[in-house]
Amino acid sequence: MKDDLISLPLHIPPDALVLDVGSGHKPHPRADVLCDKFLDDNAERGFDLVVDRPLVAGDVQNLPFRSDAFDFIITRHILEHVESPDAFFTEIQRVAPAGYIETPTIIWEHLHPVRTYHHWLLVMLDDTIHMTPKPAEMHTSVMGLTMEEMGQNSLEYGLMIKAYKDLFYLRRQWQRPLTYQLHPTPETAPPWLSQPWSGDMARRWIPPRAAGPKIIGLAQTLTETAVYLLTQPLNRRRNHRALRQRQQQQPVQLANLLQCPTCHATDITLANQTANCSRCGWQTAVLLPTP
Repeated sequence: MKDDLISLPLHIPPDALVLDVGSGHKPHPRADVLCDKFLDDNAERGFDLVVDRPLVAGDVQNLPFRSDAFDFIITRHILEHVESPDAFFTEIQRVAPAGYIETPTIIWEHLHPVRTYHHWLLVMLDDTIHMTPKPAEMHTSVMGLTMEEMGQNSLEYGLMIKAYKDLFYLRRQWQRPLTYQLHPTPETAPPWLSQPWSGDMARRWIPPRAAGPKIIGLAQTLTETAVYLLTQPLNRRRNHRALRQRQQQQPVQLANLLQCPTCHATDITLANQTANCSRCGWQTAVLLPTP
């Protein structure tokens, strides 16, 4: 299922139970349960939190769910925010055997460096995710705010990003084991994470093309964008109907999915929009959509 022009179409069985972590203001239409760390703080997202299906407050680095509670986990634009990537990769593979990761690449971060809450530079090569800390000096780049305005107000810039999605976004549908390499310092990072790219590296995402293929590629990007914009209202209604149908046919038994992230007990009770651990007293907010 594909819900925008950037994310990959996901191949998920219709009866699979799906978790979206860091769902924010744009939960994936295929998700059955949502999880977000920030309920009221929009500092690291664009708009208010959306709660149109069960949502559990939690941190992807220590998720409040049982091992293999879900069949599939979606984590879009979360990895670049976390403090501990090792915990991120451990937890997403603990709660589900498969999933989808999407995050800005090193190229996007160099063009949009002002987000101080993005902590990592990322590249995926041969199905392995490589990452290294984002240097603090990037935050004051002379191009930062200019490119932010371009992203908001330039159709031409938007079309370029859509034409070269894999240059700007790391997109990976995975199954366990998920391979990654954390390079903790610029000195330990490979050259393509710490130095300017060579021509060979750049051509992985931007291969040379003759005039004809260039024109065809532009036409395809324009057509894809136009079709998406024209069909967006219809797709939203279709996704809403599909979600309601899943909720009626396969109601989520939330208490059976939860686990205390502090003591790992599974005896969790739900009351008054709160999940409570009977063993250690841990609790977290649980938001349910209004009927």
